[in-house]
Amino acid sequence: MAVNWDDFTPISGEVGFNASVTPAKVDWSQFEPVKPDDTGDVVRGFKRAFAQVPELAYGTAALAAMSAENLLGEGGLATSAKNYFADKFTAKQEANQKYAQTVEFTDAWDKLKNGDLGSMADWLQDSAGYVVGQGLQTIAGGGVGALAGKVLAKGAAEKMLGGIVAKQASKIAEETALKQGLEGAALETAIAGFMPQATKMAAQHTAQALGAGVALTAQNVGMEAGDIYGGLMEQSRQTGEPIKGDDLLRAWAAAAAAAGTETATDLLGLGALTGRIKIGGKAIQEMTGVGGRAARAGVASGVGAPLEAGQEYAQTYLEQVGAGQPTDTPEAQRERVNAAAVGGLGGTVMGGGIGLLQSAQPVAQQSTP
Repeated sequence: MAVNWDDFTPISGEVGFNASVTPAKVDWSQFEPVKPDDTGDVVRGFKRAFAQVPELAYGTAALAAMSAENLLGEGGLATSAKNYFADKFTAKQEANQKYAQTVEFTDAWDKLKNGDLGSMADWLQDSAGYVVGQGLQTIAGGGVGALAGKVLAKGAAEKMLGGIVAKQASKIAEETALKQGLEGAALETAIAGFMPQATKMAAQHTAQALGAGVALTAQNVGMEAGDIYGGLMEQSRQTGEPIKGDDLLRAWAAAAAAAGTETATDLLGLGALTGRIKIGGKAIQEMTGVGGRAARAGVASGVGAPLEAGQEYAQTYLEQVGAGQPTDTPEAQRERVNAAAVGGLGGTVMGGGIGLLQSAQPVAQQSTP
């Protein structure tokens, strides 16, 4: 972009503190404004979910380099890395402005109370696209981690978590035997016969869960640290205070805590998606057909909405603490409410989708002693 520097304020006479400054008009038309993405609210929200990934990755790298610089001193490789990733973060942040929400929940709610339905519709569409994009990232990250765990950690899981594996194996073997309608001594004999294979299955499931947990934790820490880095830099600019070692320690601790809350709900969702966590009580689990799927979708949405809303509220609070931002202002409260609203919508949409996908799962009857 060519800039006509003659349009900016000229300085006549001396330079420095004694300079005579004559204001001049700036031709703002030479600057290109950020144009919002015009592909529609749903698509824009979906794009934002993926566009923020490299932005937050640069933020995490900048925070890591800043932490290394704090330990090793300025002027070395850590400083160069910090500056590089900080520039990348800023550039990506500016580029992603075109995917920004046109309206937030609190504003849409205020307008809805005055009879304006359009703003709430815009928010719902944008947020729905965003949560679907994030959900796909969670499924992909958890899936890759589960596959890696299955390949790399199966033997380790059986050795290190023998008690958990044995308990799961016993449950798998008993359910398998009960499905064959066996009773008494025949049931006990069948359970013993199924145990070797059930143990292998239980070890595999445990390894997959470990792999998914590790992968999602790494993914979420990266996202949270990058987000907190942006808040930390903004807070430093506003207060004029330099970022110190205590600030960096607080940022990483908050990133880990916030990521922990995210990973916990992610694993619950993945457990329901894979059928290892059953949705609803016995009657809902055994319902077949469209009615059964709709019932499970309703239960999953009803549980997912408040769970995700609460998680997002707590996560945003931790992000504010990590960035050293005030948490008791109306602005901070609105930020948490806006995040909770998106989380609640995500729990409704993703929970409902998972419920629709989960097939009827008859509950095995308990064996009689």
